[in-house]
Amino acid sequence: MLAKHGVSVETVEQTTTGASEGTAALVIGTHLAREADLADTVRTLRGEDVVLDVTSVLRFVGA
Repeated sequence: MLAKHGVSVETVEQTTTGASEGTAALVIGTHLAREADLADTVRTLRGEDVVLDVTSVLRFVGA
Protein backbone atom coordinates (compact mmCIF):
# COMPACT_ATOMS: atom_id res chain seq x y z
CA MET A 1 0.00 0.00 0.00
CA LEU A 2 2.81 2.43 0.80
CA ALA A 3 4.76 1.54 -2.35
CA LYS A 4 1.66 2.35 -4.40
CA HIS A 5 2.14 5.96 -3.31
CA GLY A 6 5.93 5.97 -3.75
CA VAL A 7 6.70 5.56 -0.04
CA SER A 8 9.36 3.01 0.91
CA VAL A 9 9.33 1.32 4.35
CA GLU A 10 12.61 1.37 6.26
CA THR A 11 11.50 0.01 9.66
CA VAL A 12 8.38 -1.38 11.33
CA GLU A 13 7.74 -1.82 15.04
CA GLN A 14 4.63 -3.69 16.21
CA THR A 15 3.30 -3.84 19.76
CA THR A 16 0.04 -5.22 21.11
CA THR A 17 -2.13 -2.43 22.44
CA GLY A 18 -4.31 -4.26 24.91
CA ALA A 19 -7.13 -1.93 23.85
CA SER A 20 -9.06 -4.73 22.22
CA GLU A 21 -8.25 -8.30 21.35
CA GLY A 22 -6.46 -8.76 18.07
CA THR A 23 -5.22 -5.20 17.72
CA ALA A 24 -1.68 -3.88 17.50
CA ALA A 25 0.06 -0.54 17.20
CA LEU A 26 2.45 -0.07 14.30
CA VAL A 27 5.24 2.47 14.07
CA ILE A 28 6.42 2.68 10.48
CA GLY A 29 9.64 4.46 9.55
CA THR A 30 10.10 5.30 5.91
CA HIS A 31 12.90 6.31 3.63
CA LEU A 32 12.85 9.92 2.46
CA ALA A 33 9.50 10.58 0.77
CA ARG A 34 7.68 13.54 -0.72
CA GLU A 35 5.17 15.19 1.62
CA ALA A 36 2.34 14.70 -0.89
CA ASP A 37 3.13 10.98 -1.24
CA LEU A 38 3.15 10.52 2.54
CA ALA A 39 -0.15 12.41 2.86
CA ASP A 40 -1.72 10.18 0.17
CA THR A 41 -0.48 7.10 2.02
CA VAL A 42 -1.95 8.26 5.35
CA ARG A 43 -5.27 9.11 3.67
CA THR A 44 -5.39 5.61 2.15
CA LEU A 45 -4.53 3.94 5.46
CA ARG A 46 -7.29 5.87 7.24
CA GLY A 47 -9.80 4.56 4.69
CA GLU A 48 -8.92 0.89 5.22
CA ASP A 49 -11.42 -1.26 7.15
CA VAL A 50 -8.62 -3.05 9.03
CA VAL A 51 -7.10 0.22 10.29
CA LEU A 52 -8.82 1.46 13.44
CA ASP A 53 -6.94 4.77 13.60
CA VAL A 54 -3.90 6.65 12.38
CA THR A 55 -3.06 8.36 15.65
CA SER A 56 -0.23 10.59 14.51
CA VAL A 57 2.26 11.29 11.77
CA LEU A 58 5.65 12.71 12.67
CA ARG A 59 7.94 13.82 9.89
CA PHE A 60 11.63 14.35 10.51
CA VAL A 61 14.64 14.30 8.25
CA GLY A 62 18.20 13.49 9.29
CA ALA A 63 19.73 11.77 12.23
